[in-house]
Amino acid sequence: MSINCEKCGKDINNENYNCPHCGELQVENMKVVLNNANTSIFNKIENYIGKAKETISKTSKSTDEKISKGKDILFEYLDDNPHIKEEYNKHLKLMSEKYETTGTKDYVDSALTKTSDKFDIISGQKMYDLVKDKLALQDKYNDLLATKLVEALNKVKDLETRISKLENKE
Repeated sequence: MSINCEKCGKDINNENYNCPHCGELQVENMKVVLNNANTSIFNKIENYIGKAKETISKTSKSTDEKISKGKDILFEYLDDNPHIKEEYNKHLKLMSEKYETTGTKDYVDSALTKTSDKFDIISGQKMYDLVKDKLALQDKYNDLLATKLVEALNKVKDLETRISKLENKE
């Protein structure tokens, strides 16, 4: 694919960082190449995370189905045995109260939070977010670097022109 030089307008390969005709640095072309590389990295990471989440989701669904089936069997049994159901409900109420008052609930909530954090690490979500932030920062620096490089090259050209003029006067 070809583009036009930012300075002389001549047709050049889009992979050139400098125009072969006038030597001008192709800042926008450098930005496109860097952005394409970043996009490729993002796509690979998103694909990996998607596959990890899909695998975890399948495992979770299977477990949820087994728990649901177990609950159905238990509640059917309790419905068929009212005296056992009454005892079950008493114990359930007592257990719920102890769960709240003994600090077990706080401990379980803390464990769930830690588990969730570990899941983020395992799934790559935290790493993905970190890479995404770093690449966004890198894009800013690349733009700044390209701009500063053009400014420096223009200053060098200006100095070369001045030196040439001074040498011609002598």
